[in-house]
Amino acid sequence: MKEELAVFEKVKTMFGGIEYILPGLDRLKKTEFQFPVSKPNKTERPFNDFLPPSPDFFQDGAQSLNSNNQGSAGDCDWLGDYGISQMFLAVETLYSDVLVTEFIAKLEKNSRSKVSFSSFKDLDGERQRVGDYSFPMSLVSTANAIMDAHGDVTKNSHFSPPVVENIYVFFCAAIKEMGDLSLKQVTEDTMLKWRDAIMDAKRSGCDVEFAWKHLETIAYAYFGLKARNYRISLEQKMANLMAEEKSLRQQLEKKEEEVKAVKGKEEELTSLQCKMCQDCVDRFLDKNVGLFG
Repeated sequence: MKEELAVFEKVKTMFGGIEYILPGLDRLKKTEFQFPVSKPNKTERPFNDFLPPSPDFFQDGAQSLNSNNQGSAGDCDWLGDYGISQMFLAVETLYSDVLVTEFIAKLEKNSRSKVSFSSFKDLDGERQRVGDYSFPMSLVSTANAIMDAHGDVTKNSHFSPPVVENIYVFFCAAIKEMGDLSLKQVTEDTMLKWRDAIMDAKRSGCDVEFAWKHLETIAYAYFGLKARNYRISLEQKMANLMAEEKSLRQQLEKKEEEVKAVKGKEEELTSLQCKMCQDCVDRFLDKNVGLFG
C-alpha cells in the first residue's frame, strides 16, 4: 500500500496534484479579474446600446451549442474561412498568458483582409439607403444605430463612395454579428473576421476606433471565459484527487492496522514457551510420534 501511495504521489507530481493545482486556481481567479468588460466612456454612448439585444453576451449561461459551436449546421458555414477550428473542444478550455499574448498580437497584426460577401449571412437581396450608402435589409437597423451613436463614420474616408460602401457594409455586418452571438459562441476565427472588417474600415479612413476597442474587449473576455472554464476544470480535478487521496490514505491506515495485528501475533512466537514448543517439534518432524520412534 505504501508503494501504491508513492506511485500516486508521483502521478500527482507529473500531472498536477492538489498542491500544484491550488496555486494555479489562485492565478486563474486573478486572471479573470484582469479581463473585465470595460466600462464605456461617460461622454460616449455604450457600444452595446445599439447592438441587437444579447443579454447573455458576457455571462456564463449562454445557450447550449452543437458540435460546431454555432447553433444549427446551416448557421455556421459562413464562419469557417480563417483556418482556426470552431469546435469547442475540451483542450480549448485551457488558459495561458502565452495564448492571450499570441492572439492579441495576431489580432493587432496588419494582415491582408480575407473578408468578403460570403463571410457574412444575408448580404444579398433588396437594399435600403442609410445616409450616403445602400445596405442589405439585414443591416439597415445596424447602420442606423451606428449613425445615431457615432454619426457618419465614413466622412473622413479618402476612398470613392462605391469602394467605401462595400467596406462599410462589411463593417456593419461585423457589428451586427457581434450582437447576434453570445460570448460562448465567439471563436478566434470569428474575431479575426471581425478584425478584417474593422481594419478595412480603419485603413480607408473611417472613424471606427470605438469598434476596435470593443473587439479588444471581446478578445480579453474570450480568454477570461477560458480562464474561468479552466479554473472550474481544475477545481473538479482537485476534488477528485482529494477524494482519491483520502481513499488511499484510509486504505493505508487500514493496512497499517493489519500490520500491527500481524506484528502482535509475531510477538507471541518469541515467548519461552513457544520456543520450547518449537524445539520439541524438531524431535517429531517427518517422524511418527511413538515412544520408541
